[in-house]
Amino acid sequence: MDFGLEIHGMAVITANTFARNSMWGLRGGYGNSVEISRNTFIANGHDRNLLAAGLRYSNRDSDSVLISGNHGINNFGYGLWVEADKIDDGGGNTSSGDELGCHGVTCNSG
Repeated sequence: MDFGLEIHGMAVITANTFARNSMWGLRGGYGNSVEISRNTFIANGHDRNLLAAGLRYSNRDSDSVLISGNHGINNFGYGLWVEADKIDDGGGNTSSGDELGCHGVTCNSG
């Protein structure tokens, strides 16, 4: 499968594991009041596309996007890739073994 889950619109995605998807574990955009927290992204992006990531979220017109407590582990490309006008980096995000770490949010070593 190319991705585990795709979201558009208001969403709360909490406490899930997204593993071994060929492009993204979770992909989304075009939503307001989005929360992505306490999820684990493991070994996604194995088709080795440079856009691959555990989490890939892009939204230039969002009210708010909360990203907190997520963990990227051994993803090709980024563990977490977030690009939005209003990112609420809630902290606690980690990256361990992800080729490019994180973009748009701070990740500590996991």
